[in-house]
Amino acid sequence: MSQPLSPCSTLEQLISATDEELEAGAWNLPPRTVLDYVMFLRQELTMARTEVARLNGVVADQQQNLSGLMNALGASHEPLPAEAPPRYAYASLLETTPSSAPPEYTTLSETPGSDLANLGGSQEQDIESDNVPTCVPSAPSEAEALYASWVPSASSEVASLSASSPPINSVLKLDDYTILRPGSNIQATFYFKKGTKIFSLGLLKEPGFYIFHMDFRPSPHGNMIVMDSNSGSNWEEDVRTKLPQLSDGSLVSVHIECRHTMFKVKVNGEELKRVFNYRYPIEDVRELGVTHGTNGNKWIALNYL
Repeated sequence: MSQPLSPCSTLEQLISATDEELEAGAWNLPPRTVLDYVMFLRQELTMARTEVARLNGVVADQQQNLSGLMNALGASHEPLPAEAPPRYAYASLLETTPSSAPPEYTTLSETPGSDLANLGGSQEQDIESDNVPTCVPSAPSEAEALYASWVPSASSEVASLSASSPPINSVLKLDDYTILRPGSNIQATFYFKKGTKIFSLGLLKEPGFYIFHMDFRPSPHGNMIVMDSNSGSNWEEDVRTKLPQLSDGSLVSVHIECRHTMFKVKVNGEELKRVFNYRYPIEDVRELGVTHGTNGNKWIALNYL
């Protein structure tokens, strides 16, 4: 039996508790923890409903296709159950042949100094403020284990990346069968060139609606990442943290893991000290967007699972 629930119990302990433990210890929980648990359950219910609707559509399409095939063969039949839908597949979004100019993906101002003002801060601001959730290193999660098993399937592509790899499109749409949820992973690679002042990676519901946005800001005054969201009108409360040291001319990996209540980010395998709590449903993400920066800095690979 696990440790009894108490006022110090975390959301993870509450989620993993048995029915008996919940019944015995629920009255000891603070209101905030109970509210977090309710929001977690509502998110799980929303994702389940979305998945049911998607599967119903897959079944209907399969039955329609089967009906057409049987009619063409001139046989009478009863509708058969559809096969299981395809798994959410690894999708390589590396552009190999340049096409027409991609749609513009806007970011925060690239005018030196003004980008900090737009987010309500300055270079003197403490980017490690205590009112931002801290990401404490822990044992590998199920999602991290899944990601580790997924990486080798992309090893041939990753090994082929270099300074001469072409930049990817600025806007990349998720396929119709992909819905981000806790356990989903996004992996990106950029080629870093010293002198670029700002470049970005974002998860969008639609153009202008940023569910999660990261500005990478290398600077002689201190490298940092600014994380924020924007429903289409204004940037909201940003979360700032230190950006690991980058070497000129190097390939840098960025891994975004979707947890139950937050995005967790690694740069070159190093966890950022801050996390970004969800502000909008992650299943609403339909696009991934990047801005490449200047001086030859560029994103050269972007994958999701």
